[in-house]
Amino acid sequence: MQISPPRRCADMKYAVSLLLASFALSAHAEMVYPKGARATITVEYSYQSAGDKPESPSDPIAVTWRAKRAVTVTGTLEAQPAIGVPTLHKQEAQQTAEIAGMQKRAATVMVQTAPMMDAAMAAYEKCGDNEACLELEVGKMSEAVEKSDVKGARKNIDAITAATANMNGPRYQRWATVSQAPSPYTFDEEKNVLSRDPGCVRNPKETCTTRETLKGAGTVAGSNSESLSMFEVDSKNGDIALVLPVPLGALSGTFTRTTNDPEQASEQKKTQIAFPSLGGEASGSFTDPIIVAIKDLRAAAGTLTFPTAGEFGEKGTLTVKWRITPP
Repeated sequence: MQISPPRRCADMKYAVSLLLASFALSAHAEMVYPKGARATITVEYSYQSAGDKPESPSDPIAVTWRAKRAVTVTGTLEAQPAIGVPTLHKQEAQQTAEIAGMQKRAATVMVQTAPMMDAAMAAYEKCGDNEACLELEVGKMSEAVEKSDVKGARKNIDAITAATANMNGPRYQRWATVSQAPSPYTFDEEKNVLSRDPGCVRNPKETCTTRETLKGAGTVAGSNSESLSMFEVDSKNGDIALVLPVPLGALSGTFTRTTNDPEQASEQKKTQIAFPSLGGEASGSFTDPIIVAIKDLRAAAGTLTFPTAGEFGEKGTLTVKWRITPP
């Protein structure tokens, strides 16, 4: 004989399933935070390049090089109030149309209420701040009211109010940088040049040898003031618009040249380099927002790569790793 499970057991299974379902609902993705919440963004910039340019019949200069640069930037950002219109994202066609519609309705209201407004302005010009005079003049405005389309104006004002409320929903949240920590950096570069120019005939094997190095390590100062770095979350589309932080100054180091080329001189001097930097169309990558899809601000991270061409056409790569740590 088959025995059915007790009713209590079935009820317990049902209760457990409800508990799991409610837990799943509570563990929702975090996209919008209270105004004033603080988050940290960390960006690791690294550049590497190595290669050679051999001597050729038309160019008696051979070059080998290697380059490695790295800097880490950390910023603290503060959540601004969530609003319905974007600051960093591009406006969608529907949003643009809604704004245009509101502007058109507002212009229509001005036309519909023009007789009333003209009468009110005339009363103010006549009476100034004399309340008794203003009350008397307002009482004479019935004709101006009749000439105005009060019902149509009210309808347009209600539509503008509804559209404004719809656009003011908490969809977009911008986070602005309030401080930036000191940025540690290192760079180590070397270039070796072998030249068979006519001026090198006096040297052994009729070759001039030049070695240049660029080395540095240290920290770029931080700041407790606002910077251009920021990001904006679109909680509806599930993405983030990023303007990445960069070091707040140049990287200091030492340039050294040793050579037996009569056209050059050996030297050692302090110098500075700008990093990261990109030329041409890619230069906007650190000023224009980068749109990245995310499901949860707590897991917002990514890696960007930018191929670069240097002085001798080397195939260098700038790698940018970023991550956001919300409250």
